[in-house]
Amino acid sequence: MNIALDLGSMSFRTLRRTGAQLTARRLTSQYISVPSHSPAAKLARKTGVSTNSAEGFELIVGDDAIEMSQFVQAPLTPFLDGGKIPANDPIARQLIGNALDALLPTITGDAGLCVLALPGGHLDLASNPEMDYLSRAIGLKNYTIMPLHASLALGLAELGDSSFTGVALTLGASCCELSVIRYGVELAYAYLPMGGLWIEEQLAQKQSRFTFTPTGERFLDVLSVRNWMSSEQPNLHRPKTDEDKQLAEAFNHLLAQVEDEMGTQLGHQSEALFGIGHPLPLIIGGGLTMLDGAAPMLMKRFRESFGPVVLSNARVVKHTPFTICRGCLIHAELERTYAQSLNAA
Repeated sequence: MNIALDLGSMSFRTLRRTGAQLTARRLTSQYISVPSHSPAAKLARKTGVSTNSAEGFELIVGDDAIEMSQFVQAPLTPFLDGGKIPANDPIARQLIGNALDALLPTITGDAGLCVLALPGGHLDLASNPEMDYLSRAIGLKNYTIMPLHASLALGLAELGDSSFTGVALTLGASCCELSVIRYGVELAYAYLPMGGLWIEEQLAQKQSRFTFTPTGERFLDVLSVRNWMSSEQPNLHRPKTDEDKQLAEAFNHLLAQVEDEMGTQLGHQSEALFGIGHPLPLIIGGGLTMLDGAAPMLMKRFRESFGPVVLSNARVVKHTPFTICRGCLIHAELERTYAQSLNAA
């Protein structure tokens, strides 16, 4: 059995196919911690919220964490640190293990294939401790893993009409990623460790949005920024208020970094791009594309080229929560077809 796993900074998702049926699962990958004997912990228990005990703290995980954080003044902590598995945080690692156990069904018999997307970075199984940890954790459910960049998964999900050939850019929560793809194979990759969470932090700083834990520790109230963006739906293209303008400026700064930094990275991989003799389509996805007014700003900035890559057209794809998982499943199917062709030969 093949299964797709999208380890996002905000949510973990899986998608698997059984016959003609697709089964999707999702788990919010954030938590809060409160002292075990604090009023916040007592409130959680009184309201029936599930908690996990660890070193004198109660951990509240998932959607409950988002809701409770507003009542108990505790900062939300992602399972992933900057999109990466924490190296020295045993609590976060345990929560990741629990999430994988809940999302991945154990299979018997022959090992299954888990195609996973992890935000950014180095995906070499042999030399990356993150991949080693995931390989062992997922291996307990009887899967071998095959890691992909999220941008490659986006391309596989959305570039079928161009023979899986083009440029895919994803604007995620913790990072932005770009893949140049030819017939389903990633030729070049670029990465920027900035995304939607960076924008939220910038706005919280500029607007002095701080809150305090019951013990007096101050932290950025990024959740209030996130709620404002969701409820007010500010327009990036035509900002009205000062807050709207700050959001548009932060978004523009992020796009400038994407264009400059990632374009430079592609320039350093020019040999890999040498065989492309024609303009390529660009697709853009990720949660930030849902911001009102984002599409025209993206289309204006990325109309003709991206670094050394000449573009034929650009489009913002419709954002759906399981797009990356769908691309991972397509990759698994391509791998299966390729293996069958080798066996037949």
